Amino acid sequence: MPSTGSAPAAASADKPHSSSSAQPSAAAPANAVQPAAPATTPAPAAQPATPSVAHVIVELKGLKSDSGKIQAALFRTDNGFPEDPNKAAVRKLAKISGKAVDLSFDVDPPGTFVVLVHHDENGDSKMQRGVLGQPAEGWGATRDPSANFGPPSFDDAKMTIKAGETKRVVIKMRY
Repeated sequence: MPSTGSAPAAASADKPHSSSSAQPSAAAPANAVQPAAPATTPAPAAQPATPSVAHVIVELKGLKSDSGKIQAALFRTDNGFPEDPNKAAVRKLAKISGKAVDLSFDVDPPGTFVVLVHHDENGDSKMQRGVLGQPAEGWGATRDPSANFGPPSFDDAKMTIKAGETKRVVIKMRY
């Protein structure tokens, strides 16, 4: 019956069984040359483990109240930034207490990112807008990008982080 590959096949009865031992066999003459032991390559020195994840700790400056919640989004590309937080790599909700929040992200793999925050004061999960389309609720992004004539660009807000790095970013809230 054929083997399923889960166990090695048994040695055939008509073939001699080889031994990996370097000891002379009882049948070999005493002055016979024995094969050299196989050369071994030393194992490479152990390298310390490099964490593949980076950490971003977000501090918000200028929150005007504890009402509502903070919606935060971590973007890795400009796709959806800033209009569609549903396209963010990671989204979080944070409770506001004492005009502060506890907010952090793991960035895996490390590299380019943008954090965008929205102070959803009325808790409806939508950015309220004024008559001209400007935000009527608080918002902010990494690197405090300009938004005088439209939404900020991804390139103006992006930051870079390396593996194993922990970066604290301060985001200024705009109302």
